Amino acid sequence: AVAGLRAMGCEVHPPEAGIFVWARCPIDPGTGRPMDSWKFSIRLIDEAAVVTVPGAGFDESASGFFRLSLTRQT
Repeated sequence: AVAGLRAMGCEVHPPEAGIFVWARCPIDPGTGRPMDSWKFSIRLIDEAAVVTVPGAGFDESASGFFRLSLTRQT
């Protein structure tokens, strides 16, 4: 997951424990800043059928981040 997120341009550090990866959203070419976490999460659902949690759902200061769970659907 970490390698795939990095390939998309996300700044991410491998988790030390647990099942969650926190990553910075990729840079929005229009603003030069990390993409809004709500918009990025919707884009991941629409384009890749991947569900994440927008960082802004935890705190507005985390609006440039998202959380990915390292689980799978059975």
